[in-house]
Amino acid sequence: MTTILIVEDNKETQSLIASRLKLYFDLICVNDGREALDVIYKNHIHLIVTDIMMSNTNGYEFIKRLRSEKYDTPILIVSTKKSFEDKREGFESGADDYITKPVNYDELFLRVNALLRRSYIEIEQQISFGSVIINATTYSVIWDNRSIVLPQKEFQLLYILFSFPGMIFTENQLLEYIYGFNPNINEDAINMHINTLQNNFKDCEEFKIITAKEGYKAEIKIEI
Repeated sequence: MTTILIVEDNKETQSLIASRLKLYFDLICVNDGREALDVIYKNHIHLIVTDIMMSNTNGYEFIKRLRSEKYDTPILIVSTKKSFEDKREGFESGADDYITKPVNYDELFLRVNALLRRSYIEIEQQISFGSVIINATTYSVIWDNRSIVLPQKEFQLLYILFSFPGMIFTENQLLEYIYGFNPNINEDAINMHINTLQNNFKDCEEFKIITAKEGYKAEIKIEI
């Protein structure tokens, strides 16, 4: 099941957020960034919902630290800070979305699901054909009695390509799907990930990742 980390030192707000999400996701709730880091280092977290103004750790600095340590987990800021400058700082620190308090919890739920869709991490979801199983929960690909666990970004690329076999995705489309708005990342990152995937599965006869003139596509070699 998808695991969401809630970082919020206001117990009432923490409880309200948890009450909206707990029926659909596994939740871990902590009070500040220090506790959050300890959880992240020990668990596989699919999405983080965090406040900015917390004891011990500033939310912006918490996010910057995660990004500096190469954690690409989607992050949704929930904050009383409403100015454009606050939101800009949140996005520039590495957040993927920003919602202000008081929170509309139905909107929060929609935003959480949108971020998870972007990351292609859904509850117990997998793609299967022939002997191939692409598992979104474990980031793994199983075929011919072999199993490979992929890094997050490479798995996300593989997952979106095989969600729409035969469809050509441009480099810019894949870049937006995988990284969102990030001016520090360019198409070279997509090329690198694709090359790695093509090498990892070059011996797999049931599917291929094809480099086309316009971009990339997944090709399934068997009848589904």
